[in-house]
Amino acid sequence: MAERLGIAPGTVKIHIGRILDKLELRDRVQIVIFAYETGLILPGGLGSGRHKPRIAFASTK
Repeated sequence: MAERLGIAPGTVKIHIGRILDKLELRDRVQIVIFAYETGLILPGGLGSGRHKPRIAFASTK
């Protein structure tokens, strides 16, 4: 993830930790579950290598 975003691995760990704290989640698995349940990410295309993940972004209004 760090390489793809062009940031240091430690920076990714810091951001993940902040997400866990703010959402009151205990681990990365719960982040994924939260993302699916809230519609942030949509099923399909993940893991096959043939499709791009479908990501929905909520409005910031």
